[in-house]
Amino acid sequence: MTQALAEAGLRIWAIDASPTLVREFETRFADIPVKCERAEISDYFGRHYDAAIAVGLLFLLSPSSQISVIKKVSGILRSRGRFLFTAPIEAGSWKDTITRHKSRSLGRARYEEALVNSGFRIHATYEDEGSNNYYDAEKVAAGTVDGAT
Repeated sequence: MTQALAEAGLRIWAIDASPTLVREFETRFADIPVKCERAEISDYFGRHYDAAIAVGLLFLLSPSSQISVIKKVSGILRSRGRFLFTAPIEAGSWKDTITRHKSRSLGRARYEEALVNSGFRIHATYEDEGSNNYYDAEKVAAGTVDGAT
């Protein structure tokens, strides 16, 4: 994903809590700033963005941390900024096949509630060929009602 975004000419900043993954990222993308930080406590480089992507992250966090990250992302996005993240539509828990950590999906209703409570409107949801679910949310512009202008 990072390669495709960089090839499209987008400016990218990255964070990851894994020192191993950060080192690998730095090797592959030497020109992209990256920090080794947890999403729920990061300062996100002290910047504001037009978009944020969290693929394979939220469901690895505790339910309260998932809500915290959604709120933090709302705080770093500009009005009408987009937030794309992956999480199952069904609520439940399982052991992640890659990290071996417990994963938790809040389920579509709770994710949508958390997004709305954090100043987003749901733009769309998607499912890819691997049955991964994507939530595409837009930060509501200041001075609008329900995202309408």
